[in-house]
Amino acid sequence: MQVRRDQTQQSSLENATLAEIGRIVASSLDINEFYDALAKQVRKLIKFERMLVSQIEVDSGNNLKIYFTGTDVPTLLQPLEGVPLSGTM
Repeated sequence: MQVRRDQTQQSSLENATLAEIGRIVASSLDINEFYDALAKQVRKLIKFERMLVSQIEVDSGNNLKIYFTGTDVPTLLQPLEGVPLSGTM
């Protein structure tokens, strides 16, 4: 009985969090505000030390870091610094 109640509560949290993420996506926030709000919601569902959002630029062949939050790692790229994808796959 308790397991079922816990599962129902977890499902409710997940649904509410996904609804909030949908609201964030539909809002007209500045992109950094968007990623900050998204990270806050994702953290409710997934415990993480850091979150990185990157964009693959097909034309230049670079992986571009566009957002980062959490524990800093000195070897991670600075925002908008690209890493060549050549030879990585």
